[in-house]
Amino acid sequence: VILLIGTILYFAFAPFIIKLVFSGFEPEKQMLTVKYSRFFSPLIFLFGLSLIYCSLFHSFRDFFLPSLSALIYPASSIVALYLLPSSFGIVSLIYGNLIGAVFGIIILILFMQRKIPWLWFSWHYDNPLICSTLILSIPVVMENLVLKIAIFIKNRIISLLPINGALTMIEINLFIIHSIAIFISGPISTAIFPLLGQQEANEKRKELVETFQKTLNILFFMAIPFNAFMFLEADSLIRFLFGYGRFTDFECTTTAKLVIITSFVIIPNCIQSLTGRMFFILEYTKVPSIISSILMMIGAGLCYLGAIRFGIYGFMIIATFGTCIGALSNLFILLALLNWKLNLRLLISPFKSLIASVFMIIVLMAINKIFKAYNIPIFIHMLLVSTISFISYIVACRLLKHEDLNYLFN
Repeated sequence: VILLIGTILYFAFAPFIIKLVFSGFEPEKQMLTVKYSRFFSPLIFLFGLSLIYCSLFHSFRDFFLPSLSALIYPASSIVALYLLPSSFGIVSLIYGNLIGAVFGIIILILFMQRKIPWLWFSWHYDNPLICSTLILSIPVVMENLVLKIAIFIKNRIISLLPINGALTMIEINLFIIHSIAIFISGPISTAIFPLLGQQEANEKRKELVETFQKTLNILFFMAIPFNAFMFLEADSLIRFLFGYGRFTDFECTTTAKLVIITSFVIIPNCIQSLTGRMFFILEYTKVPSIISSILMMIGAGLCYLGAIRFGIYGFMIIATFGTCIGALSNLFILLALLNWKLNLRLLISPFKSLIASVFMIIVLMAINKIFKAYNIPIFIHMLLVSTISFISYIVACRLLKHEDLNYLFN
């Protein structure tokens, strides 16, 4: 019901929201944005419902169907671009997104019916489980509300920048970096969540801490080389993905620089994904949510100052720094809550990941010098550097006898 109301309200007030958030747009561009925003408004309901069903599947430790459902969304968008008439333009992408979202939620509903037969029932708020869940969720909901407000403020700041297409370049940059972070942390944090909850329920705090530490090391093992790769190959990646059509050379260069800056949030985002689940398990969501909300609002104000003084890069540097501070503050709160004591042996694994990533960077720099002597197509370039990066990182981890590599392969 809340999702439906939210969808209807957004559809009705889209002109006012777009005018408020993107006041820097020209009238024609604002009208076009309102039109496409209304087309996309059903996704509020569809994505919200999808998240509910994904959570149910995760509670049954079924991760395949939620992943399949998520895959249908981009796949249908690509298919729509090829099958629908070219006269449709960008509208074909909208149709593809909507169709993908509908098919995804249908799959989740149909297969969940086998696990939980559909029943019309009413909530019993006196149920202790429901009460405790609501109490834990309220701070997180408020934090998400503040996050959305902060995003609106930041989008308004971006729309005021004198660079044409600033919002598009920043959104592409954030999409790439957040996709990488979700690719790394999403499956790991989700898969380990039931085990962490079971250990806390069984009052096995020592095992809980050990599992948390091991999971954190695995996230470092995967995130650090991705960060290094994006720092070095951002320009090639952007030109491979968007270096055609109306995306100019200036826009490719600017977006690549933004990706380099924002790549430093890959590791903090992975940390945030794990610590957020830990706070739920420990039933400690109030303080982290309040601190995160305060930091987000302060960060929005600082982003404005950075944008005014240093332009688009100043905005992104402040935003990146704020994300890092927020993730680290939550990590320190969690470690204090767990009475975690510093053990230098625990730093060996992340240090080995860092050394292996440095080796990977050295290899890539040498390879790029060789590639510059030849006019290699960008597709072949990306294929080669990706493969070489993976192999060099794994080889370095083998030479360092990285325990996390052995753990994953075994």
